[in-house]
Amino acid sequence: MVDRHERELLYLLERNKVLVVVGETGSGKSTRIPEILFKAGIYNQENDVIDESSWLAKCHKHQLIGVTEPRRVAATQLAQRVASNLKCPLGSIVGYAIRFEDVSSTEHTQIKFMTEGLLLREMIHDPLLNRYSVLMIDEAHERNINTDIILGALKSITQKRSDIKIIICSATLEVGALIHFFTEEINDNGPRRTPAVLSITNRSYPVEIYHTENSVSNYLDTAVNTVKDLHESYRLATGNILVFLTGQDEVEHVCERLNDYAYTIESRLDLKKLIVLPLHSSLKQEMISKVFEDHGKKSRVCIVSTNIAEMSLTIEGISSVIDCGFVKLKFYDHKTGIESLLKVPISKGAAKQRAGRAGRTGKGFVYRLYPYDEYLKLDDHSVPEIQRSPLAETVILLKSLGYADLNTFPLLSPMPRANLCATLESLYTINAIDDTGKLTKEGRLMAQFNLNPQLSKMLISSESTGCTKEICHIVAFLQVKEIYLKPPRHKATSLWVNENLARLCTAEGDMISYLNMLNGFLSNHSSDKWAEKRCINHRALRDVLEISGKLQSQLKNSGISITDARGRTETVQKAVLSGLYANAAYLHPYGDYKTIRGDQTVYIHPTSVFSELSADDRPKYVIFAEILNTTKPYMRHIMSIERDWLLAIAPHYYRFGTEIDTSRGRY
Repeated sequence: MVDRHERELLYLLERNKVLVVVGETGSGKSTRIPEILFKAGIYNQENDVIDESSWLAKCHKHQLIGVTEPRRVAATQLAQRVASNLKCPLGSIVGYAIRFEDVSSTEHTQIKFMTEGLLLREMIHDPLLNRYSVLMIDEAHERNINTDIILGALKSITQKRSDIKIIICSATLEVGALIHFFTEEINDNGPRRTPAVLSITNRSYPVEIYHTENSVSNYLDTAVNTVKDLHESYRLATGNILVFLTGQDEVEHVCERLNDYAYTIESRLDLKKLIVLPLHSSLKQEMISKVFEDHGKKSRVCIVSTNIAEMSLTIEGISSVIDCGFVKLKFYDHKTGIESLLKVPISKGAAKQRAGRAGRTGKGFVYRLYPYDEYLKLDDHSVPEIQRSPLAETVILLKSLGYADLNTFPLLSPMPRANLCATLESLYTINAIDDTGKLTKEGRLMAQFNLNPQLSKMLISSESTGCTKEICHIVAFLQVKEIYLKPPRHKATSLWVNENLARLCTAEGDMISYLNMLNGFLSNHSSDKWAEKRCINHRALRDVLEISGKLQSQLKNSGISITDARGRTETVQKAVLSGLYANAAYLHPYGDYKTIRGDQTVYIHPTSVFSELSADDRPKYVIFAEILNTTKPYMRHIMSIERDWLLAIAPHYYRFGTEIDTSRGRY
């Protein structure tokens, strides 16, 4: 952002409550705007000229400049960059807060980056967000559920707080819809107050975009070959390569192939060294940091990424972008309760975002692995997440914020009515809301946890069954993405040929086996080698311990005592069932499982301890934490249960189908 933009920003913000900033990728919105606001000294109650040498000494009671990001990675990386630019330690003047991690100071932090979910949790305790003088909503075009809820809440807050300033940033935003959404009617016949709009253009270098002549049969092969061609065609030229793929599995597959290629060309003196780096949300911070490091002029970096690189993560030195044209999105079917992860074409907005990653430091090139005719057929924008996702967490959150009648809450896009009705029914069955739709005492407690309400129900119920500690461990396991290490390519693909791992498995299924893994890890002094020998991700185990500890602290703060089952497995199973009873399935005579409610065929995920069992050895009844619908609907995190437990714990949920199901032989 140039000086002219800085002056315009401060002028427009002084005269307007809401400012929409539209700027191209790389224009500096995410980092420069918080810095400008801080140095102006207006919105953090620092009215004197800022003396960099005395920042810490001058910090006193102040309001915050808050910046929300859709992803954890963006929040942490941007906070680090702004802290570096302002020459202050991370966690002092500049901090960040993401799920289960808070690197900020109540006393010192004045610029706080955070995920959108964290800001929503703050609203439960501070509905008007009185700690904040400015809130900047970054990457608003993504239209996550949390983005839409925050925008709706801020619309209400601006009507009650005259001093708060709202900045909404995006590279590809439906500006007209947002202006209409935030327009205020002063009175019936008076003028309207509309948001101001600041457009930032900062592209210095042209970008050439190429499309394939025809649709490609395998974009993974084409992406690999394109990287090879670029690397060999521009032998000594500067510039790195960014490849967009749809998911972690594709990223790892392409990285393996490109690493093999890089190894075979190491002896060629006419080529630069090719460094291949993955980028996806499951990576640890130290791996993500490598993407932003300077690897020297004698190397060319190829970053293979999911759509995470479309967002606020600005990677320097990218000259070529390879765009596969697809993205994985979750779509929820309220009738079956199944959330499917589907590979769909990207939108025109996403294609522009991807292309915008090239040409920041020199002329850019974009290679789209699809014809131009296909680009023209793309939707302008993706379907908002609120219209394709389960709504249980959203409804509980809104009700905890005081919106008893959800119809009164302002939204850019409405929640699908059928999905909303199904959600209210499911919340009623777990006693989160009463028959009038109001939050129960238990529902208000559930709202304190940043979790699926079913998991919150498990935590709350665990006190009465005497296994709080074990349920915290299990819930923590359900928060980590990669519990197991993938076997090397030259070895068997099944986890369960590992005898050391198989010994930790129990007949009760995955969730009880997780407890055995954690206990074994602890009894062996948290040995990384012990975990790796059993093909278990030791980093995941450490994350589980950290998350479980924080959950236990939350429970204590809520007045719930921490209890230990002391090996009573059935007690733990019943506590899990108290929250997940809706996710029950029975073994069909043909050998597959079918959900008890809905009669949908579901399958055992390959990472489950039940995956290697024959149909005769599988349990008759199971519950699962989630359905992952990729090639087919897979149950994940499965646990065996008894038929009688379902009727004892959830008669209100199954009573209408009991007689029919019994006659069909399902019970």
